[in-house]
Amino acid sequence: MTNGQSGFILAAVILNNFKPLIILTFATAVVCVILFGIFGTKRQAETDNTVSEKVYSRIITLNPNITEIVYALGCEDIIAGVGDFCDYPPDAKNKPCVGGIINPSFEKILSLSPDLIIVAGVSEGIKDFCSQRKIEILRLQLEGTKNLYESILTIGQKLNCRRQADELVNTIRTQLDEVSRQVADFNRPRVFFSMNRIGGSLTQLGTAGGGTSIGELIEIAGGENIFAQVDSLYPVVSKESLLRRDPQVIIEPVPGGAVSSQMRGKLLADWAELSGLSAVKNGRIYFPDENFILRPGPRIGLIARELANMIHEKKIE
Repeated sequence: MTNGQSGFILAAVILNNFKPLIILTFATAVVCVILFGIFGTKRQAETDNTVSEKVYSRIITLNPNITEIVYALGCEDIIAGVGDFCDYPPDAKNKPCVGGIINPSFEKILSLSPDLIIVAGVSEGIKDFCSQRKIEILRLQLEGTKNLYESILTIGQKLNCRRQADELVNTIRTQLDEVSRQVADFNRPRVFFSMNRIGGSLTQLGTAGGGTSIGELIEIAGGENIFAQVDSLYPVVSKESLLRRDPQVIIEPVPGGAVSSQMRGKLLADWAELSGLSAVKNGRIYFPDENFILRPGPRIGLIARELANMIHEKKIE
């Protein structure tokens, strides 16, 4: 018998004796591959969807537009408290109030035992308070549509409702695109957006620059923001600079919803001081509700449509 034949017979004997072990080893390897594929795919899917590992049950939303976002995502049941002026949707008024960003009631916040506080434009006081009390805080930037979209998606990720957040962002984009499409062929009137004016005078005229949500929405609505090029987001402007730019439309939000005829008369009387402005001469001054027009959030598409209606004196569908 040759060495080759001996080796072949020895290998056959070994294979025959250890066949069960070899089959078991092969089967184990196959199972491992299958399980890795299943659970590896699942883990990758979870990573792709960036699902938050923590489940929050008691959150505080300090800004009105953040409160609206959480409601729009269907997570209102976990809101334990809200900040001042959180009055939309109407049910938000039934939530415990913890004060405003500038003057929060830390005692009230503690009594609500929050596991997360969501805020935009956070003060150092709130930041330090959360740090000392080991309360998680989510700080967001809502100025401009890009930041709004990112904030909605961040909240969706945090509260495990990413699908709803994606849908909300897509809805807003569609609404804004539709407004922009409808005004694309219209003339672009010069617009002055008046803010924080003290009634009875035209001193301390505040406005919104081009980098603000309102400034962006004026452009989307088919208007030309006459102070779009200023460096400051919310500058105070002079009457002289207003006269030089000569707005054709003035939009001045006021608190309290619908303006009474008496209040409207007083506001128009103030603007009569600048009777040379095209907007004043042609009666193109509007006083929308500031609690709506100044809240970029889930209703931002409706805000753009309202601005377009005022800017063009046409009903935008």
